[in-house]
Amino acid sequence: MAAAGVEFRCSVGGLAWATTGQSLGDNLSTFGEIFESKIINDSKTRRSRGLGFVNFKDEQSMTDY
Repeated sequence: MAAAGVEFRCSVGGLAWATTGQSLGDNLSTFGEIFESKIINDSKTRRSRGLGFVNFKDEQSMTDY
């Protein structure tokens, strides 16, 4: 069991511009429970930068990914 405040976050790159936070989380949920998935957008164009982050519930799920 992880200590309070520990996050199991990983970055995911090379994503299609059409990828959403929801679709990213849905696809990676096969590895374990996900608390949050987020796509990084360009601040001016609001277009995806092809990069996202996923927060897994536990270290094993993150390691399996």
